[in-house]
Amino acid sequence: MNNKKVKIVNTNQDNKDGALICPSCSSSDVTYDIKKKVLKCNYCSFTFDEKPNSELIKSIEQENGEIRGSGTINIKKNPKKVSLICSGCGSKVIINTEETLNQRCHWCHSILSVNKQREDGIIPDEILPFSIEKEEAIRKIEKFIQKKKIFGNNKFYKEYNKEKIIGVYLPYVLYDASGHAKLKGEGEKFFYPFRRILQTIFSKNENIYKDSKVYDAKVYKISRDFDFTLNQLSTESNKEYQNNNIINSIMPFDTENCVQYNSNYLYGYRYVIRNINIEELKKKAAKQVRGIIRYSMHPYIKKYNRGVHWKEENIKINSERWTTVYLPVWLYSYKEKDEIDYIIVNGRTGEINGKVPLNKLVNDLSAIVLYSFEIVLIIIIIIFWINNPYNKIFVVATVLIGIIMVLTLFFPRILKLIYHRTKSRHFYEKETKHSIKNIIQEDLYMKKRYNLKNRKIEGCNDSKLLD
Repeated sequence: MNNKKVKIVNTNQDNKDGALICPSCSSSDVTYDIKKKVLKCNYCSFTFDEKPNSELIKSIEQENGEIRGSGTINIKKNPKKVSLICSGCGSKVIINTEETLNQRCHWCHSILSVNKQREDGIIPDEILPFSIEKEEAIRKIEKFIQKKKIFGNNKFYKEYNKEKIIGVYLPYVLYDASGHAKLKGEGEKFFYPFRRILQTIFSKNENIYKDSKVYDAKVYKISRDFDFTLNQLSTESNKEYQNNNIINSIMPFDTENCVQYNSNYLYGYRYVIRNINIEELKKKAAKQVRGIIRYSMHPYIKKYNRGVHWKEENIKINSERWTTVYLPVWLYSYKEKDEIDYIIVNGRTGEINGKVPLNKLVNDLSAIVLYSFEIVLIIIIIIFWINNPYNKIFVVATVLIGIIMVLTLFFPRILKLIYHRTKSRHFYEKETKHSIKNIIQEDLYMKKRYNLKNRKIEGCNDSKLLD
């Protein structure tokens, strides 16, 4: 990602700290109605909503250089208490921005908000409001944990409290990019040499080629030259949550429906503060762009059934855009030993993931009981086999049960993978919207390779998902 002159798009809209009033009656008692998905005045029932910033929804192909929303300002200060003067009665109201951005005046009950973008990075460019209600999130979480009750920790189920499920806005950065890429490498295709054709014809084994442990391939020098765009690659912008695979796994969000930030959307919800600057995210974004580009080439290299080894990746970014946003989740957290674990629901799509603690005793006893049953079963089969030494069925049954016994050793580990789901991740390569245009394909036959031991080309990197 080359250094470019940065253009700042003002998303602050000259907002001032204090009351955000109803356009109809000037009341400050405005909150988000999740059922109607609009902002609603609780005094006159007038409803309205925010629109996205027109500068941030322009096609990235029409832009040039680097564009940033003003909410991407580098973080220089920690959140602190803000003192506001109530426009309703003139009272002084203190808002602790580490905990909330909204506070009711104790005297006249006007809602005051921190609306101005600040050096602590609290106020983003855009926000994606909740569309999943709390009752629906509760149902999803309870269904999720009930499925795992057999081997789940009893203490976890006894202490479960649906009132602890809270709506939280997590900070993300959306990245759009447009540019040009040229990939060069080698591709390989399986082929039948003449000697293998003869083997196939005269051998009694019809699958001699498929069953063979060596392969033959035609090698091609290939290149793919094209223009590309990608839209709204989502990246976490809080260090505590950035590498949390459980949170990452509920992606993607429908970020195309983000609207201009308005603090009224946050009223009644919690939020997490952004603490990563754009410069820190650029290296990660560059790596993810490579992954998306590799994935986008799959339709254009299908004929290389032994895979492709890309040796050169020349990627030039012509225009890019960075936008800070708040994305909604329903979160149930609990403490297991010294760690905080989560069950989380995407506040827009309802996608759910999480970690349910295992009952170690039940887990171990189940494995022991299962293993004991298998031992008894194999002893019975051996006894029958001794009485019928020429019956091959007993030999096969003994071998099969032996294999099952070996697999049983992995029973605790399999359960842990099912219950903890810590290996989940955001498959941004597949889930980020992207397009390819003006592709030029060059395929030049080079040579043949014989007696290859691997089914894939050496150094194959066309399908590997990048972390």
